[in-house]
Amino acid sequence: MQPRVVIFDEPSANLDHAATHRLALMMAELKRAGVTLIIVEHRFYYLRDLIDRAYLIQDGRITRTFSREAFSALSEAGACADGLAHGLS
Repeated sequence: MQPRVVIFDEPSANLDHAATHRLALMMAELKRAGVTLIIVEHRFYYLRDLIDRAYLIQDGRITRTFSREAFSALSEAGACADGLAHGLS
């Protein structure tokens, strides 16, 4: 099987920093192979270099859309305002 899309639901849950780093490397390899990755996550510090687009979902609705650049440029204060601070670092 060679799926074109892989969905990850909280893939870093219960992983330590080293395992999360290995997960990010695996995801980067999938992306380089042309696989579309859909990642639902609360911890996203390790995804900064992988994302093309990020969505903030609140109460089951998309409330904000971020480009890679906009997401990477989020300050800690700006992220806190959106409830994102726990995942930035």
